[in-house]
Amino acid sequence: MPANEKLVRALVEATEVMGEAAKFEGDDLVWGDSQIARLINQTVRQTNYMIASGQLPFVKKVGRRHCASRRLAREHFRALLEGARS
Repeated sequence: MPANEKLVRALVEATEVMGEAAKFEGDDLVWGDSQIARLINQTVRQTNYMIASGQLPFVKKVGRRHCASRRLAREHFRALLEGARS
């Protein structure tokens, strides 16, 4: 199974856990710790810690690299903000 197919399956499973239909586009994906760090406005070291401790459930490991969906990241942080407001 190609790596991209594994990634899509992993992201689909993550989305199904959230109870939504999964639709992914190529530009939705962010590859590598440094790009994920830029996405969440953190340092690479902070990002690696957050990934290792499970604080970023939208990040999946594909081979030796991390990959994240921008859409799942937005939804994750939006849910955190809504939970804090309640």
